[in-house]
Amino acid sequence: PICVIDDLKRKKDELRVMLSHKEKDRMTRETAQMHYNLGNLFVESRKFDRAVEEYERSIELYPHDPDVYYNLAIISDIYHNRPVVYGR
Repeated sequence: PICVIDDLKRKKDELRVMLSHKEKDRMTRETAQMHYNLGNLFVESRKFDRAVEEYERSIELYPHDPDVYYNLAIISDIYHNRPVVYGR
C-alpha cells in the first residue's frame, strides 16, 4: 500500500511538471502572437521600425511562425531596402 501511494505521488508530480511545461509553451506562443499582432498594427500605422521590433520579439519567443518572417521580409524589401538574415 505504501509503495502504491508513493507511485501515485510520483505520477502526480510528473503530471504537474508536464502540465506546467505545456502551460509555459502555450503562454510563450500567445505572447509571440501578441508581438506579431502589434507588429501588424504598427505596419498599418506606417511605423515600420516599431513593427520590425515587434516581429523580432515574436521570433525570439517562437521562431517557427513563417508569417512573421514574411512580414519582416516585406518591410525589409519595400521600406528599408535591406536584407533580413535569421538563423545565424
